[in-house]
Amino acid sequence: RRNPVLAAATPSTDRPAKKVRTAKKAPAVANEPFQPPADWRDTLDLLNDIRRERNAPVDSMGAESLGVEGEHFRFHTLIALMLSSQTKDQVVAETMQRLHEHSLTVPSIAATSHEDLNALIRKVGFHNNKTKYIKNAVDIIIEKHDGKVPGTFEGLVGLPGVGPKMAYLVLNIAFGKTDAGIGVDTHMHRIFNVLGWVRSTTPEGTRKQLQSWLPKEEWATINLTTVGVGQMIQQPAHRAKLVAFIDSWRDRDRALRAARLLDRIGMPASAWPVSLAAQSTSVKAELI
Repeated sequence: RRNPVLAAATPSTDRPAKKVRTAKKAPAVANEPFQPPADWRDTLDLLNDIRRERNAPVDSMGAESLGVEGEHFRFHTLIALMLSSQTKDQVVAETMQRLHEHSLTVPSIAATSHEDLNALIRKVGFHNNKTKYIKNAVDIIIEKHDGKVPGTFEGLVGLPGVGPKMAYLVLNIAFGKTDAGIGVDTHMHRIFNVLGWVRSTTPEGTRKQLQSWLPKEEWATINLTTVGVGQMIQQPAHRAKLVAFIDSWRDRDRALRAARLLDRIGMPASAWPVSLAAQSTSVKAELI
């Protein structure tokens, strides 16, 4: 089929005119500044309201809530994060308790056999690999870092089993370096793409785009806020608590906005209890 613009400008020939190609819109590049939605601040404020009660699993069982102080805190933080991949926070917390009872220090883990360590962490996902990573990481900490958890991004990612997300979380939680970078997990990657805060295919791409525009004063808390929302949406028991909390808000317009936001990022209106529908001012009744 001939391009109508070319057909009007040139005489007809037996040979068809060449098709005019239109340039495709280039996808967002991870290291380029990303233009966020104009309402991103309102959305973040609403997410913070949704998380006011701080009762997601990550709040009581995550690396931020170890309850350990002193010289071993940084090592405990590192180990908790190494155990957390593909594992629920509840299981990580139980495993950390077993390690604490065993003795969780750099020298004690170095002296623990591979078999004994594997038995101690047997309930976490991929425990065989994690045992190997932890043992090798402890050897490197002793040999290259004077027995202390490294406080740089380069030093942390040089440890087996530690990627960018984990490294930034260790720097944030254990060293107070809140502007070093944002630890982005799969919850955050999915939610930020849905919200239009990034346009990325990988968590690392999401991190780079998010850091290109999100004010640094938000970096310290964005992980805990978003991961907690993701957990409460996915786990039925916590979902029920979240629904009850939001339905208790006196500001019904804001409660409805919260419900719509949760619906948008993965919790449909059908997740709201039927009992709420009987109330004329309930969230579900407004959604219907």
